[in-house]
Amino acid sequence: NLAASYIIELNNGSTITPRMDWIYKSEIQYEPVNNKDVEGDSYKRLNLSVAYEFNDKLKFSLGVNNVTDEEYIIAGDSNGLLGYSLVVYDRPRNWYLSAEYNF
Repeated sequence: NLAASYIIELNNGSTITPRMDWIYKSEIQYEPVNNKDVEGDSYKRLNLSVAYEFNDKLKFSLGVNNVTDEEYIIAGDSNGLLGYSLVVYDRPRNWYLSAEYNF
């Protein structure tokens, strides 16, 4: 994982903070028997966001997770006796907007 952010202080006491998160994960086996049907390939993921904070009370953040829209497995299960294999994929590219207020 690699992350970087930078706080930019504005004249009115507010701040703008851009942030970047880069994640690399190597291939993973989700079953002890190394079933190829539930094997997770390696992947890279990039998340970007920017936050605007008003004098330590109110903060708005806008960001996008999985900027490159990578498709990758985050869990898997299989049973050879019953003859099934299933995997769970992480969410595709998604945007968010959040607000925080500190009392």
